[in-house]
Amino acid sequence: MTNDIICVNGIYGMYVYKNMFLLLFLPSVVGLRTDWECMHGAGVDEMKEIVHEYLESFPCEECREHFNEMMETHWFPLEHVTTDEEARIWSWLTHNIVNKRIGKSWEPYSIMDKYSGTCET
Repeated sequence: MTNDIICVNGIYGMYVYKNMFLLLFLPSVVGLRTDWECMHGAGVDEMKEIVHEYLESFPCEECREHFNEMMETHWFPLEHVTTDEEARIWSWLTHNIVNKRIGKSWEPYSIMDKYSGTCET
């Protein structure tokens, strides 16, 4: 039995036994705030902390590498995000860039209305 982290199309989990695997929600295991609700609801400082956690420690290596590449060429560079509203715009735009990469639909900005601004670590 191994505990290797695996990634399949951006979904990560742990390899449990031979050819069987169990998908787990790993943020609690690795201490990351990797749910979109947390990032979308965060203020500018917390959102930047979350982004840096992703850049350094996201459990899926393929996703982490892509996220790092995306940060180098992002249309709205993170260093230009200075207000909570800009943080919401940045996280919405970034989520949509990821959605398009993995074949999901582009969401309208109004989807941000459902995020409360609370994050749990």
